Amino acid sequence: MDVQGKKILITGGTGHLGSNLIQFLVDRREVKPSDIRVLYPRGSPVNNVQDIQGLDLHAGDITNLASVKEAMAGCQLAWHVAGNTTFDPFKREAQWMVNVEGTRNVLEAARATRSIERVVYTSTVNTLGAPNPAGSLGSEETSPYVPETRS
Repeated sequence: MDVQGKKILITGGTGHLGSNLIQFLVDRREVKPSDIRVLYPRGSPVNNVQDIQGLDLHAGDITNLASVKEAMAGCQLAWHVAGNTTFDPFKREAQWMVNVEGTRNVLEAARATRSIERVVYTSTVNTLGAPNPAGSLGSEETSPYVPETRS
């Protein structure tokens, strides 16, 4: 995928995967930092990317379609790497909102934003469920999915 000269939206860019994706693109000189817009939750720390000068940091809410559309405006590519990876059963609703509704908002915004050429979506390790006692991931029969992974 050719990314040179394109404006890129990266959701979850201040998290582990997103910040490493940004660093990879910048280190390979595929993209100028100023061509990367990072959608991150309002009030969350940006220390994973604070040393990358010139990033377009956009505080917003992935669970709000208007916020995602605003962040996506003018972009040609979107990497959706935001995700809530908690296994805390008391945070299922928040996880659902980010992982399901947030993804829906990214796809809906991309459809509405005529400039978007491609959306790259990544899921989370939660999709695989918890490792079994032997330390490997099994099939659904040997390692049933836990409710938190439904999102």
